[in-house]
Amino acid sequence: MSVNKDSSLINIIITDDHPLFRSALKAALELSLDNVNCLETSTLLEAENQLIKNGLMDLLLLDLQLPDSNGFSGLVHLKNRFPTQKIALISAHDSQDVMQSAFDNGANGFISKSEDMQTMKTAIEKILIGEAHFPNLVAKNDGGTLHTKNHLLEKISELTSKQYEVFHHCSGGLLNKQIAYEMHVTEATVKAHITAVMRKLEINNRTQIVMIANTLKDELKTTF
Repeated sequence: MSVNKDSSLINIIITDDHPLFRSALKAALELSLDNVNCLETSTLLEAENQLIKNGLMDLLLLDLQLPDSNGFSGLVHLKNRFPTQKIALISAHDSQDVMQSAFDNGANGFISKSEDMQTMKTAIEKILIGEAHFPNLVAKNDGGTLHTKNHLLEKISELTSKQYEVFHHCSGGLLNKQIAYEMHVTEATVKAHITAVMRKLEINNRTQIVMIANTLKDELKTTF
């Protein structure tokens, strides 16, 4: 099967050995996205042949378990063969460890099969515009490093009580002057605490403190 490489079209390959899932996802994408063209393949070899025949696609949605590949071997193979091809893994196995391995092996995103079609569609839209999508991982720094929520929670647990108080106030958007007033300390002390927090969390600015706090807000409520 060949595809129309008209630049106005979004060409996506859905590679999954469950025809009902493939068809449902294809129908949802073609209904909700403008000018999308979806190809269905059921094996790694079929997906590879489509890329050889038609060139790179806008996105390849790759099931983690296929008849001719096991685990991350298919992802690794395709990334070695087509290093600039955007690939998002799709799987019912959506633990943090699986997502971390997907990221480490070059995936551009991870989509859980347990999500509803609207959530999948939103994730695919993010990946298409170049954003990484790993729901259970957190971007730590400007280099784009991802770590599991558990890793960051462990780092946060290492903060002193004063450092955590500063972390909490920073996540709420307070300025140094306001934090100093709330904590009855000097602004210099607040700055020193913020520097220590960023060093322990291996981040570079206050914006990342807010991002981490927002991502971990449910866990922080129950853990600390």
